[in-house]
Amino acid sequence: VNPKAIFDLIKKNISYLENTRIKYFNDLLHKVILNELGVKQISVYKFEALDVESLVAKIKSKYSFLKTKSDLTKRIILILSIHHKVSFFNKPLVLLSNKSVTVGQVNNG
Repeated sequence: VNPKAIFDLIKKNISYLENTRIKYFNDLLHKVILNELGVKQISVYKFEALDVESLVAKIKSKYSFLKTKSDLTKRIILILSIHHKVSFFNKPLVLLSNKSVTVGQVNNG
């Protein structure tokens, strides 16, 4: 394979790589959130409720690569509002309501 052709392809489509990087980061953060909420498997979790700020503080204290993320609260809210629902086929295991996070499918059919 010609490296110039590969370089040109990457150069022309560099914005797609950034979008891919963001998607992978959001997926990693989703896994971190689930882990910190005690969700080890879909069927192995305990019912829990806490506020988003407590979750953010807990995550920042344990994961050094997230300590300097100034937009972590916003990202977590976005992930729980959109990414998590999609990942769980619109039957989320973690619910976000008024900056409160609840683990468990209570009142969720």
